[in-house]
Amino acid sequence: MQKGFTLAETLITMAVIGVIMALSIPAVIQSTNDTTPLFKKAYNSVEEVVSDLINDTTLYPTGEFTDGTFCNNFFSKINTIGYANANCVNTFVDAIPGTPVATTTNAMRWYDVQNDFDIAQCDGAAGGGGTTGIDTSTNTCIKISIDVNGANKGANTAGAQANRDIFTVYITKVGKIHVKSLPAATYANTYDEAYILQH
Repeated sequence: MQKGFTLAETLITMAVIGVIMALSIPAVIQSTNDTTPLFKKAYNSVEEVVSDLINDTTLYPTGEFTDGTFCNNFFSKINTIGYANANCVNTFVDAIPGTPVATTTNAMRWYDVQNDFDIAQCDGAAGGGGTTGIDTSTNTCIKISIDVNGANKGANTAGAQANRDIFTVYITKVGKIHVKSLPAATYANTYDEAYILQH
């Protein structure tokens, strides 16, 4: 009488387990939230472009962004598809997603890129509460909303949700970048921009 498995039985068992894993791993990977690294990539792009712009003394000799120039200068530094300067004329969008100001070559859709630095509420009060940490007495800002995975992918929603794919970044007139930090008592903090950037 045999005690244990033969080599053939062991190999067959391992092959069956391997096939099951090969079939299930893509489903597991696809179900995970892949917007976090995309948001970090978008944030880093914004940070790099804003730094380049604010330090360009030919564009902004005073070291402050001026009204009416930011949007076009910003998108001149990013690879876009079908962007035109006229897209910045009326950039306020009531409902996001809608028609973006620009779509980048990596399919990210950029909304609400304003040209006037006194339009956005720098305290983050609009659109879900929370705070950006910006001193509103000394700074004016604009906001940019980014659909990080493009059109017709994901939930196309903003706010404190696990499946969100639209994030908002605030830029002050002096080139500082901020994100909202939602109150922990109101939302699970793992869904706000500040938490995502730290983890």
